[in-house]
Amino acid sequence: MSSLPDRPRPGRRRLSYGRRVGVASPGGYRLLAIPTTFLSILILITAVLPPSVARDIQVPYQEYDSPQLRRLARRGEIAIDKRAPPPRPSLRQRQENADPFGSTAVPLATPTSEPEGSTAVSSTATPASESEVSVMASATDTDSAISIQSTLVVTATNTMSANATSTGNATSSIETASATAGLPSALPSAFDTSLGNNFTAQGCPNFFNAFLNNATFRDCHPTSLLLQNSNSFFRTSRSLVSLSQALDASCKPSLAQCSPLMASLASQLMQDSNCGQDYRNQNSLVVQAHAGLVSYEPLYRATCLRNRATGNYCFADAITNTSNLSDSYPYYTALGTSLPAAARPTCDECLQETMDIFAGYATNRDQPVSKTYITTAQQINMGCGPGFVNTTVPVGTVSNSAVKQGTVTEASALLAFVIGLIVACVAF
Repeated sequence: MSSLPDRPRPGRRRLSYGRRVGVASPGGYRLLAIPTTFLSILILITAVLPPSVARDIQVPYQEYDSPQLRRLARRGEIAIDKRAPPPRPSLRQRQENADPFGSTAVPLATPTSEPEGSTAVSSTATPASESEVSVMASATDTDSAISIQSTLVVTATNTMSANATSTGNATSSIETASATAGLPSALPSAFDTSLGNNFTAQGCPNFFNAFLNNATFRDCHPTSLLLQNSNSFFRTSRSLVSLSQALDASCKPSLAQCSPLMASLASQLMQDSNCGQDYRNQNSLVVQAHAGLVSYEPLYRATCLRNRATGNYCFADAITNTSNLSDSYPYYTALGTSLPAAARPTCDECLQETMDIFAGYATNRDQPVSKTYITTAQQINMGCGPGFVNTTVPVGTVSNSAVKQGTVTEASALLAFVIGLIVACVAF
């Protein structure tokens, strides 16, 4: 029977380093961890690590000169080596040549052999974005006197040029802005997006391009063609000032100048050589273009009305009224669009005068408003009261040919009356 090792007295632990320590077990002694072996393994692993893992730590000279170290040195417990560090050719080469990584090497202060209590200072300035600044300074304290040697290289030509250029650009921009502040913004135009290719023949898009580039047409700025087919007008309508400028351009030409052109374009559009077949196929672009050309005159009169209370265009006030979006809906009824069932426009003088204009054109069956006027007037009276607008208009009772014929007949009758009056005066 094997004897066990002597047990330590209670409260004390037996420590053993560098030799085998074992405990009893059924199979004999089991070796415990040996600290010396563990340290040997750590040393071996550290030795085989690649050199890139190691770091060369430069301890500032001020740490050598701390009071604690000086006190230990006086006691003889430590020795402070104040010799200059060995030269570093690789660092010096990086300072002389361009840094391969695109950055400037920071020079390290090299302390010289100085008496105890001296101080070495190294300061560097970070280069600016447009200039290269390299600062090397070393200060020595001899008999409480500080001498600072510094080298400052500043390349700021590019920075000064850039500042001058940016200042010139800013001045130019300010002058341009002040010069163009009073000019109106670009006016909206009809069909300012792609026409697409949904046409039966090439003659239809050719006709569109022809009248859109017509100088007289462009001078008219027809609002009737902007309501449904202008992306730029949609953006313009967000601002009362911009919308008023657009309406100024639309209302400046006279009806005598633009109305015959729009009527002629509407007639040409219906020809088979242009867009007649697409109109019969209910091509939405063609149908909306025809409605805008035909309704040019009633919408010209309605959108050029002025609000006596504000002095603005009634149409501009209606479009920009965010408190009641229904104010703009009656204008679209002139294009043949029905008034939404829930719409309740503001009951004011502008609405009355606008509906009065539409009532005069609703008698013409060729006008799109003839199909929407009665239901629109009835719905408005539901919100504004009976008799607010006229609901007894004989819509669609005449046509363009009858209107033209009636105009000629009235002119002939007037001419006959004048001639008869002259003859009677001569005979008398």
